[in-house]
Amino acid sequence: MINFGLDNGSPVRIGINAKMSEMHAAMGLAVLEAIDEIIDYRMAIQDHYRKRLSGRIELPVFSADASANGAYMPVLCRNAVHRKRVQRHLLANGIESRAYFSPALGSLGLYTKEITGAGVEFADRILCLPIFFGLSTIQVDHICDLVCAIPPTQEPAL
Repeated sequence: MINFGLDNGSPVRIGINAKMSEMHAAMGLAVLEAIDEIIDYRMAIQDHYRKRLSGRIELPVFSADASANGAYMPVLCRNAVHRKRVQRHLLANGIESRAYFSPALGSLGLYTKEITGAGVEFADRILCLPIFFGLSTIQVDHICDLVCAIPPTQEPAL
């Protein structure tokens, strides 16, 4: 259960992420005084990504009522095939990215019996690019160039 309900990477039961160790807690406390600086830095990196990628790949629109913290840098690929192609291209160039929100929880049958088409579609399209304190704008520019090197062709969904 504490490993998101995953077994060999596939969801098999309802799960949680409750893996904070004493070391993780100590690290959290160690950076707590600098959290505002860290969030500001991450937001500046996210803004740089968004400027570089605007008009080149679809970017999610965030609610004006939501607060931002730079936790993720999501982009919306055309579909799951395009996302996998972009992710493979990044990895081939030494850059790890994550499809954190896939598969959509509603499609698993573990959490709900109702599947929402929009939830599944967006979960299949979202790819999170690297974002962390210390990531430079030069590195972001390189990542953006790699993302944009894979055109969003009209390939069918998986």
